Amino acid sequence: MSTEEILHCNSSKSFENSSTEAETPSVKQLEDILYSDQSSCRHVDEVWPNIYLGDMYMAHDRYGLWKMGITHVLNAAHGKMCCKGSQDFYGTTIDYHGVPANDLPDFDLSQYFYSSADYIHKAINSPGAKIFVHCAVGVSRSASLVLAYLMLYHHFSLVDAIKKVKENRAIQRMGITHVLNATHSKQGSLGHQSFYGKKIQYYGIAAEDSLEFDLLQGCSSVYTHYGIAAEDSPEFDLLQGCISVYTQSTEEKDEAQSRRMPVTNNTVSSAIKSQSEYITPSLQDLQHLLWTRRGASGHVDQVWPRIYLGDKWAAKDKRSLQSLQITHILNAADGKYNVCTGARYYRDMNIIYHGVEAFDTTAFDISPFFYSAAKFIREALEKPGGKVLVHCAMGLSRSATLVLAFLMIYENKTLVDALKAVSEHRNISPNMGFLGQLRKLDMRLNDERKLRREMAGHEDKQASKDKYTARDKGTLLNLGITHIVNAAHGIYHINTGAKYYSDTQMHYLGVEADDDPEFDLSPFFYPTAKFIRAGLNSPKGKVFVNCAMGVSRSATLVLAYLMICKNVTLLEAIKAVCEHRDVFPNSGFLSQLRQLDLALTLERRKKKKPQ
Repeated sequence: MSTEEILHCNSSKSFENSSTEAETPSVKQLEDILYSDQSSCRHVDEVWPNIYLGDMYMAHDRYGLWKMGITHVLNAAHGKMCCKGSQDFYGTTIDYHGVPANDLPDFDLSQYFYSSADYIHKAINSPGAKIFVHCAVGVSRSASLVLAYLMLYHHFSLVDAIKKVKENRAIQRMGITHVLNATHSKQGSLGHQSFYGKKIQYYGIAAEDSLEFDLLQGCSSVYTHYGIAAEDSPEFDLLQGCISVYTQSTEEKDEAQSRRMPVTNNTVSSAIKSQSEYITPSLQDLQHLLWTRRGASGHVDQVWPRIYLGDKWAAKDKRSLQSLQITHILNAADGKYNVCTGARYYRDMNIIYHGVEAFDTTAFDISPFFYSAAKFIREALEKPGGKVLVHCAMGLSRSATLVLAFLMIYENKTLVDALKAVSEHRNISPNMGFLGQLRKLDMRLNDERKLRREMAGHEDKQASKDKYTARDKGTLLNLGITHIVNAAHGIYHINTGAKYYSDTQMHYLGVEADDDPEFDLSPFFYPTAKFIRAGLNSPKGKVFVNCAMGVSRSATLVLAYLMICKNVTLLEAIKAVCEHRDVFPNSGFLSQLRQLDLALTLERRKKKKPQ
């Protein structure tokens, strides 16, 4: 049956009595139907009584939605670039539902047809309700969900549903054949041939938005002329690329410039060949990696042994929590304006609760919670039978970000490996701001790994395997060690203790510290310095200061001792130690040593002043 016959056949029937026996057209015929008439394509159009279809511009206009009387929002591009959307964003006056769909031909949107149709049906059957269904442009993902609703609840054929919606809004695809991106390789700008596939020709210009940049040096005019004149592009449109959401700080720009890598078809794969060659991919390549790896979409999914990632419904379902034997809960959307459960909600269950009051916006800085949240997860897993549920409202962005940070910090995974590990089991979509913060963490951890690999070649000469030396009592006795400072004391670290050395007459001091930039080691500076000084002042005294690697915690305490007891500056102390051993205190410890250096310098100046 031809397209004209299908249109004629369906136009002769009323929508109320659409035939279910009509043959479903081919994809080509459906595309012809979509292109058959010109319709409106404003920011928003009412396509069915109390159902409005629109784009991200309207979705961000909360005042406009309020004036229209919108009570429900269905975002078919939840968590995607440019599409803000969460219950936090709309507040209490609008009910929000998000579908994390991609506008790619190979994306399976059908898994959301029934749940979205149910949401629309319940919404418009509420007294005085109006629902706004949107995606980025309002012609593809959101339109597909509205069509599915009409087919499921009003028994429309697909052709009838398309025609009904097209009476009020154009929903055909844009027909883009060529893309000219004037911000090629910039943060927040998607652009390379592999992203667009074979059907769209891509050309990128890495232009700067400054008076000094010479835009005439590019070949954009030639490319545009080629696109318009192409025989297969009679209705050629040009999609101009520009940066939309993510704005870099000055520091991030400098960092990105120093780490810039060319965007090629194999950008991500080349970045992950091995940890020794690993380079943190760009934001757009990380986003593309998320798009191409799709996992489950349940209320809760196990994404790592004994780590469950879920949404607010999973967090409030106590029966489900009991069946999963959850012992710890990390709520990444804590607070009365988010998922307000709290420790009291679980007081009748044997569950340990930790809340992080984060908001799912690109401007929110979630990075200060990376280490504390990761530590909570680690402690949960170290408990016998410990299982942890990490959740937020949708289980896609905030909670996923904290799980990724845990895998990077404690499981020594790169950001790419962490994304792949979690995405195998659950759909996740950290917003672009969170991805940017994870990139910065990834870069710092990668730098630390490189330094440790470089030091590994010198371990034998420098005796850097501190945790083994600390347990080798024979070696310690041969060295004449009389005093030991363990900067990684505790059952989850180097669990030696005074009892371990009781048969050696060695004096022991344990400092239970984490090699974490947020850990405050400074309260141990003076007690440890006093212990080291007492050890060295004893007859034949020798002190062994250790931690796991002998480069961060133990080195920090030795530097503090030299500053306090030997009256040297931090720079002088570092130089003295580095003459004999490579050390690498983490950034937090260096900051604490710097504060000590400033305080001691001030004391010295006061003493020098005449009375």
